Amino acid sequence: MIYRSFLAATTAILAVTGCSADSGTATGPEEDLTAHLPSTAITLPNGGLGTGGIGLDDLIFAGDHIIVPAGRTGDLDLVDPVTLKVTAISGFSTEKQFHGSHDFGAASATEANGLIYVADRTTKLMTVADPRSSAVVGTPVKFASVPDYLRSVDSLHEIWATEPDKQQIEIFTVAGDGTTPVHAAFIAIDGDGPESLIIDHTRGRAYTNLFSNVSLAIDLKTRTVVDRFTNACAKNGTDPNDRGSRGIALDEKRGFLMVACSEGLASVVDIKVAGGKQVGQAKLPGGLVDILAYDASLNHLYATTETKLVMLGVSADGSVKQLVATSLPDQARSVVADGRGFVYVGDQKGSGLLRFKDTFAASK
Repeated sequence: MIYRSFLAATTAILAVTGCSADSGTATGPEEDLTAHLPSTAITLPNGGLGTGGIGLDDLIFAGDHIIVPAGRTGDLDLVDPVTLKVTAISGFSTEKQFHGSHDFGAASATEANGLIYVADRTTKLMTVADPRSSAVVGTPVKFASVPDYLRSVDSLHEIWATEPDKQQIEIFTVAGDGTTPVHAAFIAIDGDGPESLIIDHTRGRAYTNLFSNVSLAIDLKTRTVVDRFTNACAKNGTDPNDRGSRGIALDEKRGFLMVACSEGLASVVDIKVAGGKQVGQAKLPGGLVDILAYDASLNHLYATTETKLVMLGVSADGSVKQLVATSLPDQARSVVADGRGFVYVGDQKGSGLLRFKDTFAASK
């Protein structure tokens, strides 16, 4: 397999506004907390394919790199958060034209035992990549339906995949050297979903959303839904493609589930309480909100809307305070934090990532 490594960093010279985070209730966009934050551009290779632009959806930080399933390029890109060097592992589907979508090629990934498991939406295959050799290894396995999100359950040596078209989660085991996943089971999702997926190792649960105002808790061992939370999202939006619950994030230590509501809200639910208890909510500037990321060392939540990256502080009681919002390029939606005070946003039209520094004090 072919791999490429290179560094591309272009720093925009912009003014930055900062202040310390403190606890408080939700802060609305009417307070005009918008500032121009400096960003560093990290260019991703797109293989010289046709029209520029890369479909970017699920970004994760695992081990010592940002994992970037790079849509139509045929690559899985690994970004070193220290040097910003990009290593591309090829072997996935390609699409010559960028149509503003992340539905082609590698779209989601998760890491387990030093290997990276990648969902290719074009072929509906799970492929295993080894970052040590920068190559695809093992034998790909077919999903039962178009995959959306992959997440690893390390304690059970399993990979869970959401399949919204079939309203189910598909489970694969990764025994032995882990290079050949094997189908193990399905979990039926009674409702319109699942949307997004996150693993809570402390409580032995997985969380996912319905496309409404409900989040589900699933027991990892029994593979059954054990709790349902109302998350304050709209039960049904006016547009069937942009309604209710979307992205999800977790404060595992404090027991908070954070949900992105497509109508422009971020909601915090206390999952330590049976049935959940909504403890925080923030109205976000910039329109529809999709994906969330969380930095547990700062207790900061990051959300991407149609036009903004919004940074929020989450207090010990779950209340939310908007810290700042900064403008994003068109179609820059995905977001991930590296736990080192940096936030990365997928710039689809710019074929790369934008890295922002979070300069705010930790929320308490």
